[in-house]
Formats: sequence, C-alpha cells, structure tokens
Amino acid sequence: MIDNNKAEDLRRLYRLCKLVETGLKCLRDQLKASVIRRGSLINENASIGSVSAADGDEKEAGSSAGKAKKGQPLGLRTAINWVQEVSDLKTKFDDMWKNDFDSNREIETALIEVC
Repeated sequence: MIDNNKAEDLRRLYRLCKLVETGLKCLRDQLKASVIRRGSLINENASIGSVSAADGDEKEAGSSAGKAKKGQPLGLRTAINWVQEVSDLKTKFDDMWKNDFDSNREIETALIEVC
C-alpha cells in the first residue's frame, strides 16, 4: 500500500487497527520495520556507489544517480543522491503520518524512533 500510494487503504487500515486492542502496536511495528528496510536499501545503494567511486568507475551507481549533476565526481553524486533519497523517504512517511494516520502521536513516536 505504501509503495503504490494507496492513501485510502492506509486510512482504512489505520481506522481498523484502532478498533483492535493490539492493532496500533502491530501497525507501529510494521511501519518501523518498513522504514528500517527502506533505509537499509538506500544505504546499500550508497555503499555500492562508494565502492564504484573507490574503484574509479565512472558509471552511475544506485537507482537514482541521475538526480545529481553529470559533471560531478561519482562519490559526490552518490552522497547527494543518498541525502535526496533519505529526505524523500522522510517526507513520504511524514505525509503518510499526517494524512493517513490522523497525526497519531503513537505512530509519530514509532517513526521518530527509527530515524
């Protein structure tokens, strides 16, 4: 649902989880795991880019290396892309928290814990 921007489904899931005693805890745990997994992938892509830069490989590394300017060294492009991807991830989950989870403080706390 997160990857496909299914906001209505996320809102419905949140409302249903609130009705179950352990629902919000389960939702929080899954959101935390999702952020950790996504952050690990971003770091993995950055590591691959760093190895390529250390080897002198001028090919673009990572899935979004095209976001940085072409004339920049690969290491700098990798760093810029890492910052952009982390920022995009934070924005995505902040927007989801605000719009789909009614700015619930328990969810916010869970998201802050993994940042």
